[in-house]
Amino acid sequence: MASDDSAGLIQPCSAGDLKKNTVGMISGRPCKILEVSVSKTGKHGHAKCSITAQCVFSGKKYTDVQPSHAHMYMANISKKEYQLVSLDAKENTATLLNDEGEEYQVNLEGEIAADLLANADLESQDKDVYVTVSTGPIMKPGTDEVVKHEQISQWKYQSVTN
Repeated sequence: MASDDSAGLIQPCSAGDLKKNTVGMISGRPCKILEVSVSKTGKHGHAKCSITAQCVFSGKKYTDVQPSHAHMYMANISKKEYQLVSLDAKENTATLLNDEGEEYQVNLEGEIAADLLANADLESQDKDVYVTVSTGPIMKPGTDEVVKHEQISQWKYQSVTN
């Protein structure tokens, strides 16, 4: 069940529809499918899909085995680049500037965010810091509720042109 804020983040599919390099929901997380092997139909008449995948946000590997007709979801992941305005290690947030010139905040989590906090030079006059924010679905633990999750997936310096 998707909330209004998460509409369009998932779409139903069957386990047999998940192919290598697609993004499916495995254990409630959006995961890039690394490998799918399908066993032959057994004596009970159903082929099984053995799926190996990696979480888009954490990088953790997951495995799952499902009948090929099992109800699953594909995840829609979007990425957008923002200019970094400030970092607040105490509040664990980053303030970003969107295309309309409005400030936007995202929570800092994961290895990329830790690297950004430790190494980004926001005081430089000749280069700006840009971050890529990935947005996708996550299922709340113990429920079927899908919520929108945002996380910084990469960062870089870009020279300032006057």
